[in-house]
Amino acid sequence: MAVDFTFIGSSSRRPPRFVAFAFVALGLLGCRDTLGLSPGSSAKTAPDAGPGPDASVLPLLEPRQLDFGRARLLGTAPSLAVAILARTSLSDLSLRVNGSGFGLASTDCAASLTEGEGCTVRVSFSPTATGAHNGELDLAHSLGTATIPLAGLGTIPLEIGLVEAGVGEVRTEPQGVTCATACTIESEYPFVTLSAKDNADGFFVGWGGACAGKSPVCSLDLASPTRVEATFRPPVNFERGSATGRGSANAVMP
Repeated sequence: MAVDFTFIGSSSRRPPRFVAFAFVALGLLGCRDTLGLSPGSSAKTAPDAGPGPDASVLPLLEPRQLDFGRARLLGTAPSLAVAILARTSLSDLSLRVNGSGFGLASTDCAASLTEGEGCTVRVSFSPTATGAHNGELDLAHSLGTATIPLAGLGTIPLEIGLVEAGVGEVRTEPQGVTCATACTIESEYPFVTLSAKDNADGFFVGWGGACAGKSPVCSLDLASPTRVEATFRPPVNFERGSATGRGSANAVMP
């Protein structure tokens, strides 16, 4: 807010003390406007909502979070339990599970619990997509609401077969797994790029299954359990007229 002061007459200038008082007065009026106060009113303090319930009487929940780990797409992981113990009488108990893939498997909790009484809630996880899943188990009661975080990882199986194992390998990205023999990967990603690499004992021939062709690189979308097959051949021993170089190895994690 801009304020102009006009002094009347050449010899009637206001002393500095008056100017200072005017600024102070205007400042107080500005504060009154800012606070939404009208002349003659005074500031009021919002009423105190009061403290919440004593933490020592809130129900005990164990564990405080549930992590289902990896579970196959459209499969069901083993259910996990939360134990509830009432430290004072509780009423109006209700349960709610939030989050895609999570559900209430079972419970023996009644609508009320007396002091020292307990019950159990079991939660299920059946991922509907690959990747991370997060949710919550909410327990509402007469003293408030308790929340248990839920987590799980949806995966899809990718089966990789190798013909003439030991003379080549298949690398998967972004899964980061190298298979030198037949292996199955539980992929948390909905896609994969496979790279076939032969070694000094053989050469890559081509793909089978969900991949096709002779290019050493194959990219796939993983919407359901998938199998691919990489065929390698050992070099031919021209002196004996037979193939050599058979061998075996284990899947290698980076």
